[in-house]
Amino acid sequence: MGLSTITRRQVVKRAGAVGIVSSLAGCQETNTQTTETDQSLEIGVGSWSFAEQYILGQMFYAMLSEQTEHQLFREIGYGSNAAVFEGFTARRAYEDRTDLSDPDERAFHVYADYTGTMWQANPPTNEQPKQTPESQYTAVKAQMETEYDLSVLDMTPFQNSFAFAMKPEDAETYGIETLSDLAASVNSGNYELTVAMQQDFYDRTDGWTRLKEHYGFNDEQANTWENQQDGIELTEIGAEAGYLNRGQVDIGLVYTTDPQIDEYGLTIIEDDQQFWPYYNIVPVVANEVAVPDVKTQLNSVIGALTSVSTMRRLNGRVINDGADPAKVARSYLESEGLL
Repeated sequence: MGLSTITRRQVVKRAGAVGIVSSLAGCQETNTQTTETDQSLEIGVGSWSFAEQYILGQMFYAMLSEQTEHQLFREIGYGSNAAVFEGFTARRAYEDRTDLSDPDERAFHVYADYTGTMWQANPPTNEQPKQTPESQYTAVKAQMETEYDLSVLDMTPFQNSFAFAMKPEDAETYGIETLSDLAASVNSGNYELTVAMQQDFYDRTDGWTRLKEHYGFNDEQANTWENQQDGIELTEIGAEAGYLNRGQVDIGLVYTTDPQIDEYGLTIIEDDQQFWPYYNIVPVVANEVAVPDVKTQLNSVIGALTSVSTMRRLNGRVINDGADPAKVARSYLESEGLL
């Protein structure tokens, strides 16, 4: 899925298919509060199309719309990582926009990204991750701020990484504790295990193809495994744990802040050869709107997100309980004294 092949209208058709689309109704409206023209900017807040991103986008929107004098609009659930990054970097300058009712002219200026994603999935891509979260952040910030007209703000003290998960009993049956074990199983001709993963991950630089290379999957064996019926099941973002819990697959790609890991009692397959980089959350801001009050409010959100358990709990309110991401975001910001 190349950045140049995804259109805005294509991603809109796909966005929100994880099952909470109804809770996002109206997320493209503009905040019309009265502002002083010479002090206000028009700022669009975007996000990827899964629960955590809906929450982060709504947090950013709430803080900027209520704690600054800027005019805000939302593009929450814009699409996959590739689509979001394309939408963000393709935004038009203020002077070039003529019709804000046209979605292509309302491309956004603020969104939440992940340091590892920016390092290995967004151009220019890098194959080797850094050794610590801090060095990963420093490298990403320097590279992206040089390559693009943007600012990378503060990072969370925790990360939301990719991981593969299994039911504990299946992991024990097949002797899978690590990704090296999975590679050895496939290389020995065991094609029984089926895997669910999102399309975006399958194509990413930090995704499936490079993971197989990193762990030494035999090409012939891996191709045979994948090409068998239902060997690899491509899903919408965030749907993999459900496939795994329902017994539709044996292994599912998850995020480490996914509340379904705890809810379903899943076992994480260890990334024993450290394939993945660190994925700390960072606000990304277009420089034309990166004024002090915007940066302060966005960094205050990051400062309030202190742990994986906090993020899992918030995600669980949306994924498990079906709560509105905007209400979950507001409730948490109020509990932290930010609203």
